[in-house]
Amino acid sequence: MALAGKRVRTSDITPRYFISKAANETVTSSTAMQDDDDFVGIALEAGKYYWITAILHASGAAAGDVKVGWTTTATISDTGRSCIGPSTGTADVTASAVMRCSNHAYTTAIAYGIDGAASTCIMEHLRFYCDVAGTLTMQWAQNTSNATGTTLSAASYLTIEELVPYGT
Repeated sequence: MALAGKRVRTSDITPRYFISKAANETVTSSTAMQDDDDFVGIALEAGKYYWITAILHASGAAAGDVKVGWTTTATISDTGRSCIGPSTGTADVTASAVMRCSNHAYTTAIAYGIDGAASTCIMEHLRFYCDVAGTLTMQWAQNTSNATGTTLSAASYLTIEELVPYGT
């Protein structure tokens, strides 16, 4: 539906949903990707475009870092995934020259840096068309196994919205 130059009604606006982590979640001494406790089994309907934003707050040992990936039981196409956050091996996640910005497949485990002091902020955007209904789950683990746990904090959240192609 084209809305340019027209009055927008609340019925024209697709709702944005969000999921917050219920509590901190920690992985210790493991690089095996595991389903996040809260961002799991997100229902996807066939015939819809989705835009999902993940804002993740991670902490732990600099030697452990964190990696994030996604898995789905749905059949999806027309996909895009943007990955934004500190690079691995960084000594200070608050420095301006430590960012990674990249595009990857959903199932690729992307590593982000943790400096052992400040909380790392990671942002991922996913856009796709759902051909066959199913579920979406975020997975994560330590990038390098470390006895100090890597934690995703309860401040982490996802937003989920349906996209309507322009002109429809």
